[in-house]
Parts: sequence; C-alpha cells; structure tokens
Amino acid sequence: MPMIVEPYLLPVQILPVRVTSPTVNLYYPQVTGLRDIQIQQHMNQLIYQQFHSIIKQQDYYENPTQTEMTGIYEIKTNERGILSLTQSNYTYIYMHANGLTITKSLTFDTRTGKSYTMNLSHLHSMKRWEFLTISIEEASAQKKAVSFHSMPTSEIFLMGPVSNIGITPMGRSNPSTTSCLRNP
Repeated sequence: MPMIVEPYLLPVQILPVRVTSPTVNLYYPQVTGLRDIQIQQHMNQLIYQQFHSIIKQQDYYENPTQTEMTGIYEIKTNERGILSLTQSNYTYIYMHANGLTITKSLTFDTRTGKSYTMNLSHLHSMKRWEFLTISIEEASAQKKAVSFHSMPTSEIFLMGPVSNIGITPMGRSNPSTTSCLRNP
C-alpha cells in the first residue's frame, strides 16, 4: 500500500514595506510567494487595513506636520500553515505630555487566508482588575484548562481555529474557565 504524504507547508515569505515622510518612519509586512494569489491578496489587504486603522486611530491625519510616528511589525509565528504577526506604532504629537503606542495582531491560516482575531479593546474600559478569566469554548468542552501566567494583555494572541473567546473579570466566571492572567 503506498504511503500518502501531505506536502510540507513552508513558511510564507514576508517583505517589509516602508512608508516615510519627514516625520514618519513606518514598516508593515507584505505576504508574497503564496501559490494562491487570491489568498495572498486577501491577507495583504487585511494587513494593510489594520496598518491604516492604527494610523487613523492615532489621529495622524488631524495634524500630520506636528505628529511623529514610528511603526514596526513582528512575526510571532510563521510555520505549519499559520502566520501570526503584530503591528505597533508609536506616535508623539508635538506639545503633548506623552506619546501613544498601539499594537494590534493578526493570525492567518495560510492555506485558506482565514484570519483569527481576539478583541481585547473592552478591557481598557475596566476601572480595576486583578485577574482575567480566559474561557475557550473548545477547551471547556474537552475539560482542558488554558492559561497565560503573568502575561500583559497586549501579548495574548491565538494561533489556529478558536470559535469563541470570552474574557471576564474574576468572580464573574463560570466554573469551567481558568483564572490565570495577572495585571502587571
């Protein structure tokens, strides 16, 4: 009987794209070399949309001559058909007390182009919290615990298909979840 071997998925190729002006020095990643051009274009479109949304969220277009902006990206994983990355921009507006850093992440299945995201923006409205409860439907169904110990919320990212993520303050969780993330 012949052995069926699945093709090994090589990491996707990433090219840095640089955007500059006298007060701007930004980099964002561009996926290249995928067999399916439509998947590659879809991934690049989502990466660029996120890149642009960070710039807009930092009010660059309100006062571009008074705004200094530096942006980088980091590849968190690029293996076995999964590409996970973060994009970070630091912005300082002249005469403001502090700058602002925004970091967002994207995780893709490179075979399908599907993007997996986890939105933590509602955490910023919480006045005070000590612990978070991470609840992953799949893990609860299998009676498995998932934990992230002493990790800042900006560093939480997921790889692979996860259907339902819930994050709740300690004390409002259900018994099948695991409390494990401490506010730094």
